[in-house]
Amino acid sequence: MTKRKLRRKSCTGKIRYESFNDANKHAVSMHYKTGHWIEAYHCVFCGAWHIGHPPRNVRQSIIDQKKNRRKEFDYDETNNGGGQGSHQEKEAV
Repeated sequence: MTKRKLRRKSCTGKIRYESFNDANKHAVSMHYKTGHWIEAYHCVFCGAWHIGHPPRNVRQSIIDQKKNRRKEFDYDETNNGGGQGSHQEKEAV
């Protein structure tokens, strides 16, 4: 696909936001209205920010990262011995 066609496809019919914060606020609002996963992204063609659905491979990598973080958190919780409170009680006895 030519650069011209990519630009038309990328920017045509989309709202331009001047900052990430503006685009992200609208993306969050649209997420709550529609239930769809919507992200803000920087457009390399016009230099502004747009919102849209992330590609499937990007969504999957984010989901995988969140799963890994949960596993690490669960591992820390189980190996922590119940937290500081129970550790202090054992020392006092």
